Amino acid sequence: MNREIKDTPVPEKFADLARESLGEENAEVLIRTLSEGIPVVSIRVNGWKAARIAGNADEGDSSGIMSAAQSFFPDRALRRVPWCGEGFYLSGRPVFTLDPLFHAGAYYVQDASSMFLELIREAVERYEKSFWSRPLRLLDLCAAPGGKSTQLAGFMGPEGILVCNEVIRSRAGILAENMARWGNPNVLVTDNDPRDFSVLGEYFDLILADAPCSGEGMFRKDSGACGEWSLENVKLCAGRQQRILSDIWGALKPGGYFVYSTCTFNRLENDGALDFLEKELGAELLEVFPSQEPAYGIVRTERGGYQFVPGLVEGEGQFFALLRKPSEKGGRADGVKERGPCGKRKNKYAVAECPYVSPGYMLVTAGDLLKAYPSGQAEEMKFLESRLNCIYSGVAVAQIKGKDYVPHPDLAFSRALRQEAFFTVEVSREDALKFLSRETLHFPEAPAGYVLLAYRGAGLGFVKNIGNRSNNLYPAARRIRMDINRA
Repeated sequence: MNREIKDTPVPEKFADLARESLGEENAEVLIRTLSEGIPVVSIRVNGWKAARIAGNADEGDSSGIMSAAQSFFPDRALRRVPWCGEGFYLSGRPVFTLDPLFHAGAYYVQDASSMFLELIREAVERYEKSFWSRPLRLLDLCAAPGGKSTQLAGFMGPEGILVCNEVIRSRAGILAENMARWGNPNVLVTDNDPRDFSVLGEYFDLILADAPCSGEGMFRKDSGACGEWSLENVKLCAGRQQRILSDIWGALKPGGYFVYSTCTFNRLENDGALDFLEKELGAELLEVFPSQEPAYGIVRTERGGYQFVPGLVEGEGQFFALLRKPSEKGGRADGVKERGPCGKRKNKYAVAECPYVSPGYMLVTAGDLLKAYPSGQAEEMKFLESRLNCIYSGVAVAQIKGKDYVPHPDLAFSRALRQEAFFTVEVSREDALKFLSRETLHFPEAPAGYVLLAYRGAGLGFVKNIGNRSNNLYPAARRIRMDINRA
């Protein structure tokens, strides 16, 4: 090994494996870049909230998204992430915790390489032009903390359903919070082992498996990841990934699309998984780019996957590939097996009414919680709840206390919110941070009752105004614990 490699913090066996996986030249760039330890900062904008903030009704308007993003960070220079229209690089890292728009779900802090799903969306559209306009059933299998799930949610039409799954319960809770902030009502968050999805049969049109891996792509962000790396762990991860792929493959519809990804560089976890998918499961590997040569500095691996390499791209390590399940295999058209529920809970619902929600939603009660589902998907979402261990679904609208409906904090973020149902107070940044810290605020101009607080048009949450003071209804578990005077 030459002196340049020895002086870097990466293990020698990692460097050797990187050369085998990426080629000598690409590996040298990677190892040199990892030694610099200066990751870039990037965010992805929430299209429909950005459109509202920018005063533009078209959430797909590129210039509107750009102007909104610039207004979010007026003291930072912004550049677009070339492979994602809603992604932006920032010049330096702000204190995101002290930005009310972050808490409102106006954007998601995400590594640029992880935004590759825009490339997948375009590729699938080339293979099947009508795909994204269909009433899709999507699964993000290993979804926490939610970056890719929020991006998938933006691809769906109003008739789609997205299931975001995380097997680790504590991480599933974080995932649910992030999906609530993003505001899409046709989403469920589940806490299931991949094999549990077999109860649905061949159900999903597209499955994303961002598989647990050795985390080599996080070396610049997490020095501990580098220190914990070992070849034995790489092999262990590769075996675990193959088990996950075997368990979930049966939940994909014939002709459905499968996205495999990791945040690592080595061939054992990346190309090895593609080899397994093709030879053992019969998957067809698809080209993501119109020509076989990838763009943006992305590396094509020997087996046909795509690798983001720091130093060649502005981002961290990410591997991805697009595959398809052969359509000639059988299975019911609706993809649902006649089996009992695989979860233990089975809720009973009663249809309800409440003025807090826009038309087009079914309101139901689950105990003392009032929930809303998009009308067209309500029965199917409830069906999925009965089959899976669901911890979040639809929109939490209100807690029922006698004849009173106490608005749920998640309603403030949601597309389902009927804005006219509440008196809205547009708060300053200072008051927004006080609210998010659960301080008491006074709104003498507001009427008594429940009041929606918004920052630059984005909902933050609710207070109950009672004359000379108000009760802060922001959840204690989510409150800012940092000193807000730093803002």
